[in-house]
Amino acid sequence: MTVHRAEGDEVSFTAVLRLGGRTHRLRERSTFERLGDRWVYVSGE
Repeated sequence: MTVHRAEGDEVSFTAVLRLGGRTHRLRERSTFERLGDRWVYVSGE
């Protein structure tokens, strides 16, 4: 995974997955929420 930008509770990243000899990329901007000492995924687009 490559993180492009992280600011406040928002992270922009690209995830790479290889299946059956093919490479797939997912670019997403996600929102996270801090619960105690952990970050939890809230939503993404």
